[in-house]
Amino acid sequence: MLIIVSVGWVSAGWAAADTSGRTTPSAAPLLRQGSDALEHGDLQQAKSLFIRALRLEPHNVQAHTFLGVIADREGSLADAERNFHAAAAEAPTSAAARNNYGAILMRLGHSQQAARQFERSLELKPNQPAALVNLANLRFKAGTSQKDFASARELLLKALSLQPDVEAQRALVTVDCRLNDRKLALEDYSRYQATISAQSLSEGPSKRRDLGAALLNTGLYPQAIEELNAAHSGDPNDAETVVLLAKAQRANGDSITAGRTLESAVARGVSTGGIYAELARVYEATDHYENAIPAMRLAIEQEPDNVDYRFRYGLLLTNSKAPQGAVTRLEESIAKFPKSAKLWFALGFAQLEDHKDSAARTSFAHAAELDPSYAPPQVFLGVTALDLGQYKEAESYYGRALKLAPGLGILHEMIAEAMQKEQPPDIVGAKAELKRCIQMEPSFAAAYLQLGKLYMLEDNFTQALASLQEAVRLDPTLTEAHFHLGRAYHRSKRDDAAQAEFNKFKELTDQEKDKQIKDRQELVRKLANVLY
Repeated sequence: MLIIVSVGWVSAGWAAADTSGRTTPSAAPLLRQGSDALEHGDLQQAKSLFIRALRLEPHNVQAHTFLGVIADREGSLADAERNFHAAAAEAPTSAAARNNYGAILMRLGHSQQAARQFERSLELKPNQPAALVNLANLRFKAGTSQKDFASARELLLKALSLQPDVEAQRALVTVDCRLNDRKLALEDYSRYQATISAQSLSEGPSKRRDLGAALLNTGLYPQAIEELNAAHSGDPNDAETVVLLAKAQRANGDSITAGRTLESAVARGVSTGGIYAELARVYEATDHYENAIPAMRLAIEQEPDNVDYRFRYGLLLTNSKAPQGAVTRLEESIAKFPKSAKLWFALGFAQLEDHKDSAARTSFAHAAELDPSYAPPQVFLGVTALDLGQYKEAESYYGRALKLAPGLGILHEMIAEAMQKEQPPDIVGAKAELKRCIQMEPSFAAAYLQLGKLYMLEDNFTQALASLQEAVRLDPTLTEAHFHLGRAYHRSKRDDAAQAEFNKFKELTDQEKDKQIKDRQELVRKLANVLY
């Protein structure tokens, strides 16, 4: 996402116009007249006067700077670049000239050259808000690591300490989001909002949409909704804003409002593939598959070459307990996109749910062959190996997936499951994997359940109780956790608590249906959220 910054052409250029006695007496009046004309908005007159000044003095920094300003206002970036380059060449120790030249290079997409100009400008004059913000913008856009984004943040903080600016404040929140630091993002967003409110500023819809998207990606859903609602009010027919707002509402647990947002847009004639695809997600989240399926079909009709929509359509059909239909539709899509690893993976998942395990393994293997960097096929090759009792092979597949997706903590829990099924079981290794999983995903109840069971095997009832209690707290519907928590209470001589857990276990067991299918569907959703 781009950070919108104020380049500051005019102020930076005029500040650079110290000619140190190089302006000839005949050029000086032309420069003054041109400056007056520029100030009054008469670009053509100003341009004529500065060109005449350059004829008298071809190396005049001020004339080149002003001509660069005019060219920028006229939308001629090539002419602006030529004049700002000339000004920087004639005044290599001018911080403002370097900043101007860097800014036009940035506008032209020459990021590396622009960064060098800003860095040199700041070496010459460290306390320049415009140069600091511009360099922060480049560090952010070109950043590939947390270090790059942290550097952009430091530059923005310094710029704000020198000159408060709402654009830089907004950029700071965006950088916080890219650092995935919710605390910082929330604090800086509050300050940004306070500035807007205190100054009664009216931010454009696109700026609020982009900030809302950054907040959404960081998991700050109420704040994202606030920004996206404002963007939506400013431009209700912007399809991107509609989709982002619905996503934020759905992520915030309000699928009904998300559905209304999308349905209202369709009723107004704002109907894109993205809107229908998000509408399908909302309908699926509320178990209205009869609406989700036609909505996803409409998304594909709008964008027939969108492989992601076809992939999601296949998963939707599978999750709606129509795996045979999913196989048919996915095979049609694969005929059109035979090299899509995602489609082959979705086909394998549909075949697996249709109890065609051998065909599923073939599809997963083909997906892995098409894209060795794609983790989901490796995960499900591990799942099928586990089903066949090939535990070491399952661990190997999970390990490959973990190398491709090191942030996916659930894979550690899956490795632990395979280790426990080995003969003899690798209890020490399984415990270590579960602890890694919990460290990465502290809200994953199944990992606490498995760890509690291992502590029970060691008669470590204190640790077992703590792990199992946490599993039940995180997921009160986790049937097996109640059973083993009851066992732990019983072994700890707490019979009343044990009986309560056994009663809960029986109640949930009577209600539980299709658990394996639900588990696998949830695994696919988790993979989709993290990797696609």
